[in-house]
Amino acid sequence: MEFRFLQTVIGYLRSLKPFELILFFGYPLLFLLSSFLLKWIVNKRKVKSLQKGFFFICLVFI
Repeated sequence: MEFRFLQTVIGYLRSLKPFELILFFGYPLLFLLSSFLLKWIVNKRKVKSLQKGFFFICLVFI
């Protein structure tokens, strides 16, 4: 059962176009990068609340 699921996932990934692969793997990586960047900004600027740090993240990505 698990092997069949793995085969299905691999088959799906092989059928994706390069742009779709970038979207498939890019969004989770972007989320991880933004969370690390948020932690870094909070530590670097001694921001008291995460809301202010999140505001800085939004400014960076805009």
